Amino acid sequence: MKYILSLTFMLATFAFCNSIGEQFFMKGNEEYHKANYAQALENYKQALSNKFIPPELYFNLGNTYYKLGSLGMAIANYKIAKSSIPRDRELINNLEKTQQQVQDNVSYPKINPAIKTLLIPLYFFGLDEILWIFAGITSIISLFLIIGVCFNAAFAKKYIPLLLILWIFAAIPATYYIWNFYNHSSAVVCVSEAPLFSGPADSYTKIASLRDGCEVKILDTISNWTKIAFITNEKYETAWIKNSDIFTVYTIY
Repeated sequence: MKYILSLTFMLATFAFCNSIGEQFFMKGNEEYHKANYAQALENYKQALSNKFIPPELYFNLGNTYYKLGSLGMAIANYKIAKSSIPRDRELINNLEKTQQQVQDNVSYPKINPAIKTLLIPLYFFGLDEILWIFAGITSIISLFLIIGVCFNAAFAKKYIPLLLILWIFAAIPATYYIWNFYNHSSAVVCVSEAPLFSGPADSYTKIASLRDGCEVKILDTISNWTKIAFITNEKYETAWIKNSDIFTVYTIY
């Protein structure tokens, strides 16, 4: 009984937090439309802290940060939103417009063309959609296997190979997405100018700097430092940057 009560309490708490979070979200929208962007940002942050995290919130956060002149945080939040609603044309336009305003000529290291081909579904479907497709195909394959084994149905056996191909087609991008999401493989510079060092400490040589909005690949993390990679002038570069100068985010290239 105590486990049922605990579960009921957890569900009630989750629903309560979402209700409060939604209220902050709506208040943030009101402040945004009044051009009170700083107040809108605080309300959106409160919505996040109360576990209200629909893609529309991240989209609005991106718009708010853009209005406040923070290109890096705008890009980061647009990308988080895009992982759930990749086909939203307004979101795509806002992201591209913001990326074009980044001052440094820095790009994210290119992904292997073969891998990029396998990840094509992620350019059209969000994570939730990919996982539902994966689960649906898995269920259909299981049903066909049961029918084929129990009833020796030729039609079920005939379509199992095709379903397995579709299953793999969904499993690869889903696995890639989840792995990158939990390993934070990319980041966006979120300060006006971030110094880069040859090693993970201020005592190392300062080799360059990146400005707000630059997108980089994360290679390693040690204490308060992150090793990053990026392309500049068609040259692959690596350096160390302070964790406080970047915002980690999942992305697809």
